[in-house]
Amino acid sequence: SELWNDVRNFHSSLFPALETKPALRRSEPLPVASNQTSLERSFSTVKLSTLSDRRSREITERIVEWCAKDIRPLSIVDDDGFHDLVKLLEPAYKIPSRSNLRSVLLRKHEVGQDFLKA
Repeated sequence: SELWNDVRNFHSSLFPALETKPALRRSEPLPVASNQTSLERSFSTVKLSTLSDRRSREITERIVEWCAKDIRPLSIVDDDGFHDLVKLLEPAYKIPSRSNLRSVLLRKHEVGQDFLKA
């Protein structure tokens, strides 16, 4: 990169190793300190947590309640910003489709009607 070229050309006295080593090509791995963990190793141990069915249902019900309370369209689950927010808050949650949300909403509506009739 241009930065490395400047370091080599103008500041080589500060970095004597640069004078003796050829420039690294992009295909060659960068040297790693012996006590530094590689990116591959760091990310290979990262596991996404799994979400219980109960927790997933709770989140889905909260989304439905939010849409109903604030008069939001169920199509909000298709918005990129909504996906970004959910992935930040609960990465393992699988966002349901509009039709799935509609089913949950209708079920809650029926339960509410039954409650009012009783």
